[in-house]
Amino acid sequence: MTDMVGALVRIIPLVIDKIEDPKLKDALGRTVGILNKGLEKVLKICAFLGIKVHRRPNGAIGEIVKNRFKKNKKDFLEYEIAELNKSLDDLEKVD
Repeated sequence: MTDMVGALVRIIPLVIDKIEDPKLKDALGRTVGILNKGLEKVLKICAFLGIKVHRRPNGAIGEIVKNRFKKNKKDFLEYEIAELNKSLDDLEKVD
């Protein structure tokens, strides 16, 4: 679950860059702030309970660097959405 929230925190700023409506940009910016605070609180609660949880590093930067000379390179948003879909698929397998 934390992976999915982390992915949303990385995806929404990329979406904000592509949107022209200032009100929507502001609302999405506040949403990112709320998600970040919520994620930090979840990590603190997990640490308090002794559950080992950590934020995964953002793989998009490594993927972009690795593919920087390819003609058909993915952009950050495509990569993050693919990673979020993988997390959702993994979550469906949990009983």
